[in-house]
Amino acid sequence: MALKKKTVMVDEEDLALIKQAAAREGRPASEYFREALHLVALRTRRRYEDWDIPSLDFGGGSDRLRA
Repeated sequence: MALKKKTVMVDEEDLALIKQAAAREGRPASEYFREALHLVALRTRRRYEDWDIPSLDFGGGSDRLRA
């Protein structure tokens, strides 16, 4: 995966929380930002793509259910 450098504006309180978590877990803060952006990208992609949901045929019509 190729990475691209981008500047973003972040709320100071959010940034402080991310830095605390990064220090606690021994991870760079940039990993948290990449993970968050990836989750947003996935959510956006799913929203606009057609879902491939298979239909199931159990061998009977709705008339059998009424009997």
